Amino acid sequence: MHAHLNTQYGDPVWPLAPMTENPGASKQTINWANCPAMFQDEIRLAARNLINGHLRPTFLQERGSRMRSRLGADGTGEAVRRWMRLASWLEGRGISSLAECGTAVLHAYGLHLLETAGNRDSHQKILGSLTRLWAFDQLNARPNGIGRPPWDEVGADDCLPPASASLSEICFCG
Repeated sequence: MHAHLNTQYGDPVWPLAPMTENPGASKQTINWANCPAMFQDEIRLAARNLINGHLRPTFLQERGSRMRSRLGADGTGEAVRRWMRLASWLEGRGISSLAECGTAVLHAYGLHLLETAGNRDSHQKILGSLTRLWAFDQLNARPNGIGRPPWDEVGADDCLPPASASLSEICFCG
């Protein structure tokens, strides 16, 4: 149905419409001009693996129901954009490859995210996307070597905005 939309690996824009048969779905794309040049090969390979692969059942089982093995077109596009934002941040700090992005660097990025707008849920999604980047790197025949995100081992609370109070926690004292 969407065969005419398929792209080549080296194309500057990847349409994600072939990932869905829903004619009402948004027509997501990955625009490689938005990725720092020094990271394009690494992020492009990770994106290819994200589109064509899936996370191992054991990886998912260890994390409970927090992650799915595959993402749809919207989730894929957003995950890759989050990876590109990480790459831009890394570039701004003189880091030129994912191999130089170890656990400590990822922790610093997580803390950096606290300075950006967004609620706890949006920050959790960003951190989840970065965990997915690490997980797909582990599945690669030649991993780039990105470090394991610290929040994957010890939890994400250090890198998340405080949870907002629920209605049951609000005191309506007179």
